[in-house]
Amino acid sequence: MEKAAIYLVSQGPMRKPRPVELQLKRINRYLQLIRERDGVWRDAQDTFIELTDGRGILSWDDVPELSRLVQSLDQGLYTTVYVDIQEGQGFSANNFRPLLNTLESRAKVVNVFYDLEPLDWKIESVLGVESKKAWFFTDDDSDFLTYFPGLAAAIITEFVNVYDLAVSDNFYHHLSHLGKENVYAGRGPLFGQRMKLERAKAHERLLEDRKARRQTETCYVVGKGPPELLDECFGLPRSDESLEWAKSRLTNVLGFTECASENTIAFTRQFGDVVVYADPRETGRITFSGFRSGRGRRDFHSPLTIPDAWKNRLPEKLEEWVAKFSNSQLKK
Repeated sequence: MEKAAIYLVSQGPMRKPRPVELQLKRINRYLQLIRERDGVWRDAQDTFIELTDGRGILSWDDVPELSRLVQSLDQGLYTTVYVDIQEGQGFSANNFRPLLNTLESRAKVVNVFYDLEPLDWKIESVLGVESKKAWFFTDDDSDFLTYFPGLAAAIITEFVNVYDLAVSDNFYHHLSHLGKENVYAGRGPLFGQRMKLERAKAHERLLEDRKARRQTETCYVVGKGPPELLDECFGLPRSDESLEWAKSRLTNVLGFTECASENTIAFTRQFGDVVVYADPRETGRITFSGFRSGRGRRDFHSPLTIPDAWKNRLPEKLEEWVAKFSNSQLKK
């Protein structure tokens, strides 16, 4: 486990500061995504908080926490320092390059303000490869709204009231929801409203794409619902070779009939007034759902799953599952 510290420092002009609380949220988000992406535990043992008076960093007297951190680095207590620093644009008071040089001469410095690869990875995994990059979702304004929605709502409300602005009921509804939203009920937020809207758009695009694909690609009838594409299964879809193997197990071992019509395929077997549908799409298993004849809902409360690794008594296990269901129905 790396020996790491977090260094937070007051930044930005007084009229639009970068609060240390915001920096800490962004650094913790970075560490969380590194753990998710690489499977490597990253965490910081200590946090150093530098509060300046708005003049910027002019001398060592302005950064006592930096002096304490440098001493710790010289003693070998830490090998990595995480910061979230936006380097100044030519103004000496906000130029943090000398500070960063001091740290970089003693340890590995990770500036999460500019290292966006973990964020890009997460966004691409949620929205798809052809999506907007992290900077679109994680600038300071968006992150402030994400992590401090109650304060953001209070500021917006004050602005509306001071200038006596005419706003719609819908605006007040969203503002009220923003102010009451408990974003820390679970693990805490990663991205804010922009991400939610973009995710909704991506989901709509996915649905439209699947709708078009169902017209030309093979679909599977796995119950009383509409036919589904191969990659609409819960897990990893099978390869062509694995799919042929699963079809053979169904027809040759378990007694199912393959019914093909246009671009749809169904694997079914009748047990009295019960029809069982098989879903062979997912790698490593075949799932079975049962229905009473003439009913439009699944009657089996728990589907049966037969892993590919099972070899013994497969027909008997299927029949026992059907019998158990039938007996439980008769008792009702």
